[in-house]
Amino acid sequence: LLKSLQRDLAGTNLPWTPEKDVSLVRFINEIVLEEESSKACPGKDAISHYDWYCAAMEEVGADTSPIRKLEERLRAGTPLSDALDNSGLPPEAITFSKATAATLNAPLHVRAAIFHHSRESIIPLMFLELVTQMDGQGTPISLFRAYLQQHIDVDGDSHGPAAAHLQEALLDGDAVQIKEAEEGVRHALQARIELWDAIYERCSSLQESSLAQ
Repeated sequence: LLKSLQRDLAGTNLPWTPEKDVSLVRFINEIVLEEESSKACPGKDAISHYDWYCAAMEEVGADTSPIRKLEERLRAGTPLSDALDNSGLPPEAITFSKATAATLNAPLHVRAAIFHHSRESIIPLMFLELVTQMDGQGTPISLFRAYLQQHIDVDGDSHGPAAAHLQEALLDGDAVQIKEAEEGVRHALQARIELWDAIYERCSSLQESSLAQ
């Protein structure tokens, strides 16, 4: 979703030509810079948020082979839908990923609204609750906690407000576009709700199974 915004706002054509709204170009490129080469991860000069998250999952003993398998298939040129279907990822993760992929065909103003409301503005609130719970439990997961805290700080302080500005600039008060954006956001948020509900159900089932044993 972010890369699709960068493609359309910052331009990737050769030769390069300047875009009209440089402030939007800078915003998108700053987020891509952080996502693809963050310098905030402990013990790393630079790391993508994707690799940081995978390292955090390995720290707590999670199996990252399905996502790595997906990564390998995408590198080999396999279409995203096919790569997801054969990745071994949980069905709920595949469904959510396909829902995200479906937004890439939406108009730019719809994608900007989805990026704002279903990513940058809600992630700090979600992650803050997780950090609070982990701190209360004394959970020893330093990489994951640092990953969550980085998103709380950056998304809450700069990326979230900038995403709101991006959305407003692209909508420009157009009633039709606002309605289209609202519809896109509703679908995106519903997909996230369904993902979290599925995760909750999976965790509850595992807990019940553990207690039964």
